Amino acid sequence: MRSNLGTIGSPNADIFSEVPRNFKLLDELELSEKGFGDGTISWGLCDSSDTTLTHWNGIIMGPFKVFPTYWTPKSAYEDNTYSLAIECGSKYPQKPPLVKFRTKINLKCVRMETGEVRTDYISQMTVYKVKKSLIKRRNRSREEDRGTVPP
Repeated sequence: MRSNLGTIGSPNADIFSEVPRNFKLLDELELSEKGFGDGTISWGLCDSSDTTLTHWNGIIMGPFKVFPTYWTPKSAYEDNTYSLAIECGSKYPQKPPLVKFRTKINLKCVRMETGEVRTDYISQMTVYKVKKSLIKRRNRSREEDRGTVPP
């Protein structure tokens, strides 16, 4: 978050202030504890005593069908739950978090060998959030719905 405050003696000068990393992460933590959306995404700290707010867990639930029918195609991600490891580095939120799928998944943006989300597939946002990262991964899986789930 930036603001144009000016300085003493030069009223048109720019001074940029940024919201500290931990404030952003504390907002993310509070949102995760209160619950978000329809329950298909959840996240939280790996260790509640992690004062640096660096290591997070994430869960993405694949789409599910309440009344499956024989004529609707089955998604490769349907009825699956995907676990992720998220690391928010010291440059977060200016730099994206490192995201790694612990559960095997077949997406173009994920390296099959390691489960790491390729940073070249992440859009160039100026501010990143854990919630946004999880939503992007879920939406990416919906777009690539016709893929196959690895063994």
